Parts: sequence; structure tokens; C-alpha cells
Amino acid sequence: MSNPFIKTSDSGHEYIDRSASINRMTIKDLPLYGVDNEVQGKSVSQIFSTGIIAADIRQNSEKLRLNCSDLSDGEVISGMMKALADGNEEALRLSVKYGRRLGLILLSLKTGLKANRAARPDWSDECWYYWGRLKNIILVGGLTSGILGSILKSEALWVFEQAGIEPYNFVMFDNASYIGVMGCASALKERDGSFLVFDFGQTSLKRSVIKKRSGEIIETRALKSLPSKFMSTQFQSKDEERDTAMQLSSYLVKRIFDTVNEIPDDINPEIIISIANYVCDGVLLHPSGGYSKLSLICPNYAEYLANELSGLLRRTITVSLIHDATAAALYFADYTDCACITLGTAFGIGFPETRI
Repeated sequence: MSNPFIKTSDSGHEYIDRSASINRMTIKDLPLYGVDNEVQGKSVSQIFSTGIIAADIRQNSEKLRLNCSDLSDGEVISGMMKALADGNEEALRLSVKYGRRLGLILLSLKTGLKANRAARPDWSDECWYYWGRLKNIILVGGLTSGILGSILKSEALWVFEQAGIEPYNFVMFDNASYIGVMGCASALKERDGSFLVFDFGQTSLKRSVIKKRSGEIIETRALKSLPSKFMSTQFQSKDEERDTAMQLSSYLVKRIFDTVNEIPDDINPEIIISIANYVCDGVLLHPSGGYSKLSLICPNYAEYLANELSGLLRRTITVSLIHDATAAALYFADYTDCACITLGTAFGIGFPETRI
């Protein structure tokens, strides 16, 4: 089955852009009523995300016996997951609620009802046909771990069962926080040496050292994650946005430079970075997300980053940027007829067959 969401750049590399986004789908017509009718008429971004779940937890913190003051969204969700493991009934109710919402979202993709198609004019019939015929969906990300992940999967399957529709084959991977890094590692061109691979997320910068021998990865070492900073998306003026972009860029360059100096190995000059933004041949696509403002510094941010690091390290450095969900999907390159969905800050989408 051909994938209508994968595009090819002028240089011959495959990529996806926001036309593949699930977050922009609106459920105008529910494929199954009586499960959560409140989601009707809303987009995926309005009913399922880390921020939305965290807000729900905060509103029910007393029943969860959680003190959410001064906690990040991720910490709030971790608290709920601990309460779930302890048998808290409110934690179970919230987990079931979002598992069923996940099921309604995926069932909407599978059924492609007329009203939902009309609400997504940038998707052709071929796009809906893809989701209708797709067999396998890999679910990864922070929300898919532990008991919460198991409940999300089981409730999503329950929704399909209630609708009488054959479900996707859901594949889940626990403790999959470094799948993006491993996906990037599979894209390294050089066959031998030690490499730095980064994952620039919305909340943290993951760093890893990858060692290859004769084309095979023989060692992976995770370094301490660092906080993401200067991730603002709302600005009073273009000058303020550009200044924040420069602060973010300086921060990223410094973190990469420090990481190179932190490692005793002779690091290969090929650096690959998974980034929470759509990207094509080093160009950050679409004005959304905390990293997109980096395009104000240079249209091709990968080239800019390579030039900055080459000057600081006094040798030629190459930098490749990979869309984060695509990087996660690359880890599952052996899977066929498959989409990879990341459940984190929002729904991310990547396809294992993409050849970057």
C-alpha cells in the first residue's frame, strides 16, 4: 500500500510535513456514540495531549491525593501514574477516559466518516483509504509506559469492539524514551566510530553516544538529559521572537559543544539530531512549536548549526535534523504496513518506511 503522506525532496530524501498530522483532525461525526460524546466537534489537539490530561489531573487532584503545586505537566502525570499503581479509583477513571478517547480518535481514522472527511479538506480520499486499510499502529511515548499504557491500549481496543470494527494491531513498547535516539542512530552514514545523537524535545534534550563497528551498533550510552529552554511560542513582536530564537540557538550550540568536550572518545564529525518539528533537508517547516522560530536565524538551520559547531570545534562538522516522530518510526524499519504514533506533548506521527 503506497503512503500518500510521504513526500520526496528535491535532493531525493523522503519526509513528511503537517499534512500528515493527526492533531488537526476534527471529529465532526462520532464513529461510536455513548462513549464520550463531549469530543464531538473537537479536534484531536483539543481532546488528547499531555497538557489536557495534566489539566484534568489538576482539577481532580484532591481525589487523586496529589499536590500539583509547582509541578510540570510531566510531573503531574507521573504522580497520577503512581496513584494508578497504588489502586486509586480516580486515577483509574482518568486512565479509562483517555484510553477511550484514544480509541475514538483511531476509530475516526479507521472509519473515515463523511463529515470527518469534509472537516479535513487537505486529506484526499487516498489519505483516508490509507488509514482505513492500515494494519499496524505502534504506540510509543511517555504516556504508553507501565499500567497507564496497558489501560490506554485495552480501552482503545474496547472502543473498536463496541463499534464492531476490526481494530488496528496495536504494538506498544514500555520504557521507550530513547527510541527516537535509536532511530536516528540507524540513519548514521558512517560505518565505524563513536557518534553523538541528540533528541531535542519540547521538555528535554536527550544525549547519547553511539558506537558502530562494520555498520553495526555495538554500544549505546545515554548521557544525562538537559532541560529544554527558550521554547516560547507567543511573542509581542517579531524582534522578540528573533531574540528568543537567538537565545535558543546559542543554548543548543553550547550544549552540543559541551557534550563533545564531555566525551573522552574521538567523536565522529557526523551529528544527527531528532527535533520536535517537521523538517526537510535541514529546513524547519511550518511556524509552530518551540523550535520553528530557529528558521528566523537561517532558512536551513542544519547548515547553520554545522557551521557554528565547525568553527567552535575547529573541524568540519555535519548536522542532520530529523522530525522526532519520524526518528521514532525509523527504529521500527522492519515493520511493514505500519504507522508509528507518539503520545506525548501531542500526537506525533511517523512512518517506518520513510527513507531519509
